[in-house]
Amino acid sequence: AGTGSNPPAYRYKKDDDDDAESSSPPLPVPWWFNPATAELFHSLPMEDDDVIVSSGVKMGTSWLTNLLVSLLYEYDDDGKLISEAVANREKIPGRLGQTYPDSLYPTRAAKDADEQGIYKRMPQGRKILDDVFGDFVWEDLVRQPRPRMFASHLFGRKYLPRELFDDDEDAKRKGKGRLIVVVRNLKDTMCSLHNFRGTAIDGWLGNEHGPGSFRRWVTLDGCPNAMGSAFHWVREAGAAVEHIGKERALVVHYESLILNFAAQLVRINSFLGLPDLAEAKARAIEVACSLDTMASSNLRTRRNCRKGGICGWRDIEVGDDLWAEFDDTFNEVLAGVEMAEPMRFFQWKDVPGRPPSSSRGCDADADPRKWPSYLLVMLKEGMVVPDLYFLGKDRPTPTTEFRSSLYSSEPSLDFDARNVDGSSRYHLFLSASCPLASAVGAARSLLGLEDAITVDVADGQSSAGWVFLNGSTCPPWKGREGPFWLYEAYQLADPLCTTIISVPVLFDTVTQKIVSNDSWEVIKLISGGASRTDFNVWRNPPGVIAKEGLFPIGTVDDAEKMFSHLQANLFTPTETAGVECLRSGNAESPIVIEARKKVFKSLEELEGLLGQNRFLLGNDVTAVDIHLATFLFAFDACYYDAHALRMTEGNHGPVLTGDGHPNLKAYSREMYRLLKSTLNFASFRHGFRLAHAVSLTRQSYSRYTVSAGKLTSSLDEELPDLNDIVSSLEVPAGDRPSCPLKESAPPPNKIKCEGVPMPFFFRQDSYNIFRDMDVMEDDIFLSSGVKMGTTWVNKILNTLLHDFDEDGNKVTSHSDDSLPNRLGQSYPEAMPPTREVEQQEREQGKGKKWDIAKTIFGDFTLDDLLGQTAPRLFSTHLFGQRMLPTKLFDVRKTEKNQEPLGKRSFSHKGKGRLIVVVRNLKDTLVSLHHFQGVPKDGWYGNEHGPGSLRRYLDVDDCPNAYGSTFNWVKASAAAVNDIGPERSLVICYEALKNNFDAQLRRINDFLGLPPLSKAKTQAISEACSAKNMKTQTGARFKSMVRKGAIGDWTNYLDEIHWEKVDRTFSKVLSGVELAEPLRFFQFEDIPGMPLLSAKECDLNTDPRSWPPPLLVKLREGMIVPDPYFLNKNTPQSTVVPTQFKSTIRPECYLRLEETGNDGSPRFHLFLAGSCPLASSVAAARILLGLENLISMDTSDGQSGAGWVFLKGVTCCPWKEREGPFWLYEAYQLADPLCTTSISVPLLWDTVAQKIVSNDSWEIMKMLSGAASDLGFCSSPDDVLHVIAKQDQNSNIPTLFPDCMEQDIEQMHVSTVKPLLDGVETGFEYLRNGYVETQLVLEGRNKVFVMLEELEELLGDRSFLLHNLTGVDVRLAFCLLQFDACYWDKFELRSSEKYRGPILTGDIYPNLKAYLKGMYRLMKPAVHFESFRQLYRLGHAIEFTRQSYSRSAVASDKALNGMKKELPNLNDIVSSLA
Repeated sequence: AGTGSNPPAYRYKKDDDDDAESSSPPLPVPWWFNPATAELFHSLPMEDDDVIVSSGVKMGTSWLTNLLVSLLYEYDDDGKLISEAVANREKIPGRLGQTYPDSLYPTRAAKDADEQGIYKRMPQGRKILDDVFGDFVWEDLVRQPRPRMFASHLFGRKYLPRELFDDDEDAKRKGKGRLIVVVRNLKDTMCSLHNFRGTAIDGWLGNEHGPGSFRRWVTLDGCPNAMGSAFHWVREAGAAVEHIGKERALVVHYESLILNFAAQLVRINSFLGLPDLAEAKARAIEVACSLDTMASSNLRTRRNCRKGGICGWRDIEVGDDLWAEFDDTFNEVLAGVEMAEPMRFFQWKDVPGRPPSSSRGCDADADPRKWPSYLLVMLKEGMVVPDLYFLGKDRPTPTTEFRSSLYSSEPSLDFDARNVDGSSRYHLFLSASCPLASAVGAARSLLGLEDAITVDVADGQSSAGWVFLNGSTCPPWKGREGPFWLYEAYQLADPLCTTIISVPVLFDTVTQKIVSNDSWEVIKLISGGASRTDFNVWRNPPGVIAKEGLFPIGTVDDAEKMFSHLQANLFTPTETAGVECLRSGNAESPIVIEARKKVFKSLEELEGLLGQNRFLLGNDVTAVDIHLATFLFAFDACYYDAHALRMTEGNHGPVLTGDGHPNLKAYSREMYRLLKSTLNFASFRHGFRLAHAVSLTRQSYSRYTVSAGKLTSSLDEELPDLNDIVSSLEVPAGDRPSCPLKESAPPPNKIKCEGVPMPFFFRQDSYNIFRDMDVMEDDIFLSSGVKMGTTWVNKILNTLLHDFDEDGNKVTSHSDDSLPNRLGQSYPEAMPPTREVEQQEREQGKGKKWDIAKTIFGDFTLDDLLGQTAPRLFSTHLFGQRMLPTKLFDVRKTEKNQEPLGKRSFSHKGKGRLIVVVRNLKDTLVSLHHFQGVPKDGWYGNEHGPGSLRRYLDVDDCPNAYGSTFNWVKASAAAVNDIGPERSLVICYEALKNNFDAQLRRINDFLGLPPLSKAKTQAISEACSAKNMKTQTGARFKSMVRKGAIGDWTNYLDEIHWEKVDRTFSKVLSGVELAEPLRFFQFEDIPGMPLLSAKECDLNTDPRSWPPPLLVKLREGMIVPDPYFLNKNTPQSTVVPTQFKSTIRPECYLRLEETGNDGSPRFHLFLAGSCPLASSVAAARILLGLENLISMDTSDGQSGAGWVFLKGVTCCPWKEREGPFWLYEAYQLADPLCTTSISVPLLWDTVAQKIVSNDSWEIMKMLSGAASDLGFCSSPDDVLHVIAKQDQNSNIPTLFPDCMEQDIEQMHVSTVKPLLDGVETGFEYLRNGYVETQLVLEGRNKVFVMLEELEELLGDRSFLLHNLTGVDVRLAFCLLQFDACYWDKFELRSSEKYRGPILTGDIYPNLKAYLKGMYRLMKPAVHFESFRQLYRLGHAIEFTRQSYSRSAVASDKALNGMKKELPNLNDIVSSLA
């Protein structure tokens, strides 16, 4: 009823209504309703692919119709509009908005004649209807292309097509077509109808014009609204859906479309039997069906598109009494109607039954029975519906199994992985009131995983399931205010899931999926992850948890059997007793009695078992103990009373406060001691809320109440005393059955080879054969230190050589362990030489040692290893030239003879390839310490031995297998140097971990294999992942695959002890090139970080007091010291430097109008205010007016990892990451194997994620050329007057006009470059400890000669080439930094030709005037305070030399440098004013 109108006066009574139905009132219909076509619609001959859409008034008809049109007719899989789609919109009914069958005339003649007089009912009636439904007739609708779609407000079996339904009388006639019913919560529907085409004239509550919208709405039999009562509409529509069945009938809830359009679209697509929905098509449909698109389109029904929100009814002030009347009407008509169940969730003003306070606010006296009762709910196809399981009905079959869906059959988690914000990847949703969830929380604590897995604990149940009143700490809900409901996590993981909303939930914040919601599996997952990653730092009394975690080796099968037994005989019967009482209201039913008996029988069995064992499976606490213990705690606190278990015959009373189970009580006390910090007994009482929740749910959904008898505790009934329970647990457990605690000790290494200790499996005979073996050209020798990644690299090499073709398909299978090295490395020094030797030793009783070794290395001999097909692979911990095969190395000998020279030389060229694997030595120590269990003498030593740390640091007499790791690295480096880069390769474990694909490509190229395909790379990467290696069937070494993290050493020892490792490293390995990359991963914090950001510095800031940085570069992608600053004559690496010059754009060409993926500029500059070359690029950007077209970040200074940006950067892909950001990360991303200095400026392409150039002169040319190509003037006005133009006829500014190209280059080479080269000799001065070498003296003089020439040149011009060009920008910054830093820091004042500074002196008037003019133009790019950072360079050189070379150069000038007064920047700036 719109403004100024009354409710419809038109009624429809079907022609075939029989006598029984004739008493029912006719259906109210809108003014345009045509009974003739309604009858034709009812008798429509159906096709199998016909789609009938039945939607209530204002329930989303227009929206769903538009969705179906887009899905069925208008878009292809590429998301593009089909060519004939637009033309068909006017030709075919329903394409520009629904065309109701009952709104049409049967034929064109009948329409033209207006046979029913319909058009006369409303002024301009025909025009109105043609505007709304189109100029069509029934014949047009029937003839539409298949699949045909018919949309209508008609409903139920009485009005919809007869052939849609099965024939009740003729079983052979089956229904055809598909029915889609659209429903919406009825309160929002009522509000939408009230406001449709204007507010109803009789208002909400009625007036002289009528009863009002609300009263009309809740009137059932006499409802005057079009299509009658919405309650009846839903009931009849639900009956039709139930009759047709789920295969041909689909219910679409308006709210589910709003909340998750994409998932519902997939659901509809699947229901219609269409091909899988392409992502592009889905996106296009979502855009086409958005409210904004529909409201602004040419859809005829666009005026019907209103607010379309959810729960807008809450803003309507009609009073709580009327809303309660509405709810009563809903219950009266729709209780038990399955289709209506999800509506109720959106008809609550507030979620009922929420706990009044958080679980932290509860104490032992809290009585949750007094809290508001909640409704029992679950998720069905992603929507919250009642869970009628407790009312005696079956639950819908779950569609989603949340059980390790992301992981392999052998569960494992990678605790090294982090979320994008650096937080833990995995998160637990628990509840302290659920013993299964409590068991998971206890396992997390016992395993020391608080930092590895975050957790939220629910405050209790509500009518939307588990609720967290204060919100959640888990991404993506982390910053949102509470409350948070657990169903949201389930919906995010699977928007269409059908499942109970249960705890615990293990959530993966990276994939935003549920890993598992099964408590037993979750504990397996986290225990497996802990045992593999060294998070197992037990915080409870030692000796109760095995080193393998909560599933010790040899007990896994027993644990599974024990848990299954407890589940079947204790946990499930306890639940059965309680549920059946609630369902039937009879605490003495046969099912309940039988369940009780089973519970106490199981307790008796456990009583006997725990009289013999300390824990269920022996000496170690396992996962099954945690499950049992949390159950026992809940048993006394809740189950014993709430589930009426006390009524059982033979009941020995509660476990903890009774005397019938002394062993169970003692066991519970010991477990309580371990789990105490994770328990909340007050929360166990939440179980007493269940009875009232069942009662409320039954009243709300089923309209009948069953007395729950003895089970439903009244508010007067006394609850178990929690204080008594806790007090009973605080008593010491007393003597418990036990056996000796297990500890591992370091194995004695009495065997020695070449003076180096060897492990128990070492064989001298095999070693001798290995040393003297004939080496083939393609042999590969893998030499890696103990715990440096041997297993991993051996697996990589085997997989690369043998396992996959170029398409990534597996080509071999080694599950039979028929070949050496394939299921774990087979060390040549560990295997018997031949089968004959092995047999002889067995006959002599010496085979026991080999039996142990072959479980590790396989049942092979050295003959088997030597007999491998080419290329042969030999993996070993043997190292250096004195242990590896002699023929791997070049051999040079000399002998005296009678030749004139007195000596004759001859040589043997080495063969084969050597791959050396190294790892940072601190992580290596930690991994070695934990290998095969923590050693008995611990870290620092005790009566059992010197301890891991002292053994490790004992370089000269280290007792560890294969000796000192420091000596191992040194000898391996010498071997690599001796063999040379063509036949030797060093693999750093950290490089392999950080960029596997690049290192794999490097190994592949070194071995001379064909180029790697993407598919093969991916296959190898997956096969060699830690997860796959830990779970690989048959792999002998999978138990040795540990955490493998980088920087795990920071979790152990302290700074003092780690300093000892650093000192030993420097003592043994300084100057060893192979060891240089390791040091970077042995920093706990990057040294030399600036103390202030660039923005925080001012003209008085003195950076000399800041920590000195190390001077580093990248070599093959890894950070190493930069030898240039240590000694210019240091031999350079043989690795060819990477060139970053116009690698993306040929001919220095940029398109500045292009944007990145996020809409920001495509190109980005990384600069530093302290670098004159980078500053000249910043100035060019300003002079050319490119600030809005090229983004920029300015470094805060140098650190031990190069240029650093303390607050992070604004450039993709690091835009959202918190600082600091290091520039080397950009170099590594552009080329993971690059060898380069980490220099500024850097021009970055955010789309290609590549470096365009890091050459300042080239970048300036590129910016200038790109600015010219813009075709418009973007330079500031004051610059336009002086800057060069592209040509005489052009007004486009440029710093590099084509006509001056040669002049600019000549000027740059003849003036600026010599000046820079002269200044650079200052580095020589610093490198040599402030000694004035001849090179330094010549460089200083060269500087002042050039200044004199420039002074003369600028006497008759304002710029070097009369107009402002790039060479002026370059020169200006060199000269500006001259006064602020160079002349003082590099001791240029000592030159014979020194004539004072430029700006604060009077010797160079022309240069001073020139600089004043340039400063005025470039002022925003000049940062004098940053220029001073050059004063850190001298100290950085000393610090780097001390760190890497052990040879600091003493200098009085260097020591006095900290005290010397710096040039006054304020005077310099004033001189430029």
